[in-house]
Amino acid sequence: MTRATLAAVGLAALAGPAAAQTYNASAAFSNVTNPNGVWSYGYKPTPAGAFQSDVTSASSGESPTPNVIGWLVPSGGVIDYNQTQAVQQYSSVNWMPGEIRMHPTTTPGRPSVLRFTAPAAGTYSVAATMFKVDTSGTGETGTAVHVNGSQVYSQVVSGYRFNAGAVTGAYSDAGLDLAAGDVIDLQVGLAGTGYGFNSTGVTFQVMFVPVPEPAALLVVAAAGLAVARRGRHASGR
Repeated sequence: MTRATLAAVGLAALAGPAAAQTYNASAAFSNVTNPNGVWSYGYKPTPAGAFQSDVTSASSGESPTPNVIGWLVPSGGVIDYNQTQAVQQYSSVNWMPGEIRMHPTTTPGRPSVLRFTAPAAGTYSVAATMFKVDTSGTGETGTAVHVNGSQVYSQVVSGYRFNAGAVTGAYSDAGLDLAAGDVIDLQVGLAGTGYGFNSTGVTFQVMFVPVPEPAALLVVAAAGLAVARRGRHASGR
């Protein structure tokens, strides 16, 4: 067996049967099913409370502006999505193409929630951003990320995202270990200014990072040893 063949065997074993998988909340958005694969749309009665999926689907024409679809959360909350390749506008709110907007409910401490549920055990890379999409720039929004009910990030966002001085949020974790069924919640709730002008754009992406199985690592190690031995033999040592 040549060195190239041994190296190929090692790499194939390292790749293993599981490939990296990316889950993007915007690309997968649906107002038809809830839960929608790994994504769920809802709210919590308190920031650390039990997730509720009692939301109403809103299709184009029922949402504030044509071509925006989503879910209406009880007590004035919204999770919706611009399904077009053009900017959509309603009052002082702008949706960029393919963008999710979240709006808190009127009840303090009752956030709207976009939830990711891990489909399998493993290590995940998580990235989320939060920013105001209301051009008035007057309202504040309390954003947070919870993993299995525990808060791991929070940020009050304020100011229209393209304006100087805007405060945005960003959470990332490149090595989050999750069991199958574990959850990550992106939450949008009220902040100091109360209800009004709270529309918040979000991005939320999770990538499954496959970990080589022990057997695959043994194959890689064996291939490396074989290459080393052949090298010594060829050099006469």
